[in-house]
Amino acid sequence: MCTFSGGLGPKKAEGDGKSPEGFYAMRKSLLNPNSNYHLAFNIGYPNAYDRSKSYTGSYIMIHGKCVSIGCYAMTDNGIEEIYALVIQALSSGQTQVPIHIFPFKMNTANMKNIKALHIMLFGRS
Repeated sequence: MCTFSGGLGPKKAEGDGKSPEGFYAMRKSLLNPNSNYHLAFNIGYPNAYDRSKSYTGSYIMIHGKCVSIGCYAMTDNGIEEIYALVIQALSSGQTQVPIHIFPFKMNTANMKNIKALHIMLFGRS
């Protein structure tokens, strides 16, 4: 990923410039090979949780061109690789591809911190 917009915290409203956080799933119907941003696919925002919170928004994409006003932008080479993997999965029998968007970089230090927080809150890992 080369950029996203809006900083950490959930996307709550159409036009807020935020990128969503959570668990999404894209299906074949959400692919956009003719995007103005090289290649793109919709992440499926809002999901059931977002709708239960009355969060709004549409057309949240993972795409190329490395620009974002609410989407997740990749380099053109990056989106070509991701897009090929998604098409392969969908062409091989998967009906959807899960997309997990976490509110932090998944590096070793952050994973240790989140594990420690989980243990503190729930008493186990």
